[in-house]
Amino acid sequence: MIYRIDHFLTRTVQWLGGTEGSVWNKITDVFFAACTFMCEEMFILALVFVFYWALNKKTAQYMLLSMFGAVSVNGLVKSCVMRYRPFLNPDFADLRYVRMDNVFVDTVHLENSFSFPSGHSQTTGAMFPTLGLLSGRKKYLILSFVLVVLVMMSRVYLGVHYPTDTIVGAALGIGTAFLVVKVLNRDYSKRFMLYFICLGILAATLILEIILYSVGKDINSLPDTAKMLGTAAGGIGGLLIEEKYIKFDVGGVWWKRVLRVVIGFAVVMGIRLGVKALFDAVMPEQGIAAECVFGAIRYAMIGVFAAAGWPAIFKKIKL
Repeated sequence: MIYRIDHFLTRTVQWLGGTEGSVWNKITDVFFAACTFMCEEMFILALVFVFYWALNKKTAQYMLLSMFGAVSVNGLVKSCVMRYRPFLNPDFADLRYVRMDNVFVDTVHLENSFSFPSGHSQTTGAMFPTLGLLSGRKKYLILSFVLVVLVMMSRVYLGVHYPTDTIVGAALGIGTAFLVVKVLNRDYSKRFMLYFICLGILAATLILEIILYSVGKDINSLPDTAKMLGTAAGGIGGLLIEEKYIKFDVGGVWWKRVLRVVIGFAVVMGIRLGVKALFDAVMPEQGIAAECVFGAIRYAMIGVFAAAGWPAIFKKIKL
């Protein structure tokens, strides 16, 4: 019954693309790929950095908590449910699967990753409504939900998620946003307690995935979970260092704020790509264990640099 509903809803969403290969079809492919990009790693990092380095540190911490909460719960649920993607389901073979593999969107390397709930929908459901709630304006809250719906539709349109994946994912994400905003608005000092809860859930997810992998399950999300655990550990450590020793101010003239974001983001991408290249050169034939360890280290470095390293530098040079 659920699959029949999923099939009908997927066909309805993909109908928006018109005839396969038409100009309109190509336009909608690009449009929904752009919607999916709103929850890709590069976009989310840039969004958090803009707030943390240049606009409002407190808002950035709300965003980070919502993101960590959503991602940690998503990974745990996926590993427990283990639902495979619709493009692997013979009953969905008549529907589209839009293959993309570029610097912005990758729908190709998902064969061994689980589908339920949708991580993109859950993270978007946490991040954008958090901003909408903090704005205190109804129009921005409505806009945040519109963006969530567009990301949900994009995952279905591209053929990488069932509609029920996106509905449950978005619901969990939105619930996370409301919970984080409610708890921190009542007592902002509880933020590190929530950070460490998320860190514990991520660690539990990694342990569960290691167990599943050891008994022969096709788990290719292990490196991603390790990276997220590294990001959380490094970011939390960096935030503790920043609050105790650095205490930077996001103020300043507009061009300095822009430079903080542009230079900082460029260095983060340099760490992300450069350290990976270094690890690949040192150990070109990496097994999944090495990939997890190196990935966790690399993303922990990014977390520490973004939260404390770069703020210490731009405060020192008065940028």
